[in-house]
Amino acid sequence: AHVLAGAVYSALAQADLKGRAPAASAPAAAAATVEDDGPAPAEAGVPFEPKAVYQKASKSVVLILCAAGSGSGELGTGSVIDAGRRRILTNAHVVIQDSTRKPWSRVNVYFKPAKLTGDTQRDLVDPVTAKVLFWDSGLDLALLEVDRLPAGTPAIALGHPDSVSVGDRVAAIGHPEQGGLWTLTTGVISTVLADLGGVQGKDAFQTDASINRGNSGGPLIDRSGSIIGVNTSMARKAADGLT
Repeated sequence: AHVLAGAVYSALAQADLKGRAPAASAPAAAAATVEDDGPAPAEAGVPFEPKAVYQKASKSVVLILCAAGSGSGELGTGSVIDAGRRRILTNAHVVIQDSTRKPWSRVNVYFKPAKLTGDTQRDLVDPVTAKVLFWDSGLDLALLEVDRLPAGTPAIALGHPDSVSVGDRVAAIGHPEQGGLWTLTTGVISTVLADLGGVQGKDAFQTDASINRGNSGGPLIDRSGSIIGVNTSMARKAADGLT
């Protein structure tokens, strides 16, 4: 699975974005630019504790359900990265319809319940409407704004890609198809990839953490609970058909 790396929120705010919501939203995005102070200090003494990482970050991970009047739809994952502005980071391919290259007509966001039951009828309640503010299909990133956040919902802190090394332990949280909600998988950073798919600036990590359809747009998280990438794509077979 490939994971987009970087201070993605800052990149979105400053990028020459190919897709935009109505012009009235533009000033808010410009105001969302954040300072890039370079790599975060190494936390060599911090152990990787999957349970602790999950407890810290999962409240800020959302399920995204998109739908059109025709009955078609898309499911994905997102991360609250700015609680004050109620903004959520995800993949563009989760919220942009292939046929129209525009946002789905309905984008709903569900927040993690206080206690997961495993019953979707009980766990997925009280959806919040989201608006797609910006997207870049090349980088496969999108920024959403929701009408409201549940009280006390924190933002996931942004890590810095330069602080990540091959062999670092990481966790992914998401909603894999035919799997459970708010699932946790873990792995390591396998390698780094520059300009993934020939897209300039689409720098990525490769990880062996299990990622499936439905995980798209969710966070890849380091041992401190910071987001270091967006889970974006997976590889099931090589070009010659070998699994």
